[in-house]
Amino acid sequence: ACALPISLGYSVEEIIMLIETLLTLAQVPRSLAEFGVPRPAIFKLAEEAAKQWTAGFNPRSVGVEEFVGLYEAAFE
Repeated sequence: ACALPISLGYSVEEIIMLIETLLTLAQVPRSLAEFGVPRPAIFKLAEEAAKQWTAGFNPRSVGVEEFVGLYEAAFE
């Protein structure tokens, strides 16, 4: 049985709060910066991500520019 209080009776906001609490308790970094990724590495990460075969399975076309935006958002 699941010990976490997740059921159909919980709102999305409550589940988000639970996940945030678990991440805090586990001391999981929340951003690329907290993981120690330097901001100048974002472009190289984006270039590499755009080359990955998994990018081709995305229902939307993604390239370096989109990955830069994603990594910039994840940096903060």
